[in-house]
Parts: sequence; structure tokens; C-alpha cells
Amino acid sequence: ADARKGIGRATIVSLGIDVADHSTSGWQAIESAAASVGVPASEIGIDFVRGYLAADFLVQAIAATPEPLTPARVVATINSGWWYPGVAGVLCGSWWPAGHLVASPCVSVAKIDVSRGAMDPVLGLVSTRPQLRFELQ
Repeated sequence: ADARKGIGRATIVSLGIDVADHSTSGWQAIESAAASVGVPASEIGIDFVRGYLAADFLVQAIAATPEPLTPARVVATINSGWWYPGVAGVLCGSWWPAGHLVASPCVSVAKIDVSRGAMDPVLGLVSTRPQLRFELQ
């Protein structure tokens, strides 16, 4: 409780993931996935979100990979200049393989209200800069 008093109304700048506005279709999909395994929306942690996003990334990469599907072909697709579209209102899109080396090209800003145990959106997920496109040799 004492640590929370020190936080007051801190501001959070989140790279890549919008942590405050859960009204988007992407957050609704995450909350639905959590509910399907018995996790209420109020208990979704960042690790669950990252796991969901990693699974979405893999599913999108597999869908973009031509047949016959092999692990090597999925890796080749990702490293070929592939665009990952992200998850609406949760995670912005990114070019790959640049995504291996460059931080997520978007940001969101929220204020923490400790008295309510909530975050208030200040700035929704927006692109911060163009992301480089290149191939790994």
C-alpha cells in the first residue's frame, strides 16, 4: 500500500501494446480467449497478452507461408520482408525481419489511477516512426 502511494498518478508509455483501452476488437478477442480457459478479464496479465500475441504472430506467419508448409518455409516467410498486421487496438503491425532488431514502431500512453486500480487512456496506440525494411543475408 505504501508503494502505491508513491506512484500517485504516474504516466505509463507503453511500446507496442495499448494497455489502457480495452474497448477494441483485439482486446475483446484476448478477453474471450482468456475466458475460454477460465481467466476473468480483470485478471489478464501482460504475460497472457504476450502469449496471445506470440500465438497470433505464428498463426499469421503460417497463413502467409506457401505450401508445402515446413518450419524452414515459415522462417523464410518471416524473414522475407513480411508484414505482420498486429492485433487491432492492441499491437501495431511490423515489418520482418526488421522486427527482430527494431523496437515496435508504436506507442500508447496511460495514467495510472492507484485509488481506482485502473489505467486511464491518454493516447491510444499510434505509430511513432516508420519502420525500416530490409532482408537478412
